Amino acid sequence: MRRREKSFFGLAKRSFPFWFGGIWFVVGAPFLVLGLYFSVDAFLQREEFKREGQVTQGIVLTKQISRSQRDTRKSTNYWVGYRFTAADGRVVRSEAQVSRDLWDRLVEREPVQVTYLPSRPRTNWIEGQGPNWMLPLVFALLGVVLASIGGWILLKGVSGIARELRLQSEGTIAEATVVEVGPASVTFNGVPQWRIRYHYQDHRGRTHSGASGLMAPDEAQEWKVGDKGTARYDTRAPRKSVWVGRP
Repeated sequence: MRRREKSFFGLAKRSFPFWFGGIWFVVGAPFLVLGLYFSVDAFLQREEFKREGQVTQGIVLTKQISRSQRDTRKSTNYWVGYRFTAADGRVVRSEAQVSRDLWDRLVEREPVQVTYLPSRPRTNWIEGQGPNWMLPLVFALLGVVLASIGGWILLKGVSGIARELRLQSEGTIAEATVVEVGPASVTFNGVPQWRIRYHYQDHRGRTHSGASGLMAPDEAQEWKVGDKGTARYDTRAPRKSVWVGRP
C-alpha cells in the first residue's frame, strides 16, 4: 500500500486538539469581545455622568419584588418605579433594580434622588446606583477562560500539525515496530478513532516510543502488533516522531 500524502487540512480533520480548542476559542472570543464592549460602555457612561449629570428630586411610585427559580437556585430581585421632572420640563418615568437595603429604605410617594443626563433624561440613575459592572465582568470572565484555554489547546493542535508536516518531508527515516493497535477514546462523526503505537531507534541507537495520529478503524486494522513500518523523527529532538506507515 502506497503512503498517502498528508496536508494541513487532512491532518486537521483528525486532530482532536485542533477541533476541541478551536470550538472553545470560537465560543469564548465573542464573550470576550462583548465583555470588553460592555466594560468600555459602562466606563464611558460613568464619565459622562461625571461631566454632565444633573441631580434632581424624584418621587417613588412603586415597589415590587420579583422571584424566579432556575434549576435549584432561587433569586429575588427588588424593583423601584419612580418619576422626576427634567430641566426642560419633561416628566420622565423609570424603573430600576436596586439592592435590598435601598428597597427597604425607600417609601412609595416619598422623595428619591435621581441623577440624569440633560440631553437624554431617560438615561438616569436612582440614588445608590451606578454603571452595571456585573454583566461586563461575567462576559469578560467567560471570554478569558474559554478563549485562553481554547486558544492554548488550538495552538498546540496547530503546532502538532505543523511539526507532523515538517517531519513527514524532512524527518529522518527509521524502522518502526508496531506495539499496539487500538481505539483512541475519540469519535469523529460517530466513527471511533484508532491509534497505532510503535517503537523505533534513533541515529544513536536509542529506543523511543511514538503514536500515530487519529486513524479510521479500517486503516489502523491493516496493522498488527509486531509489523514493521516506517516513522520519521527529528534528529534534534529524537523523541518527536510521526508515523508514516508504508513508504
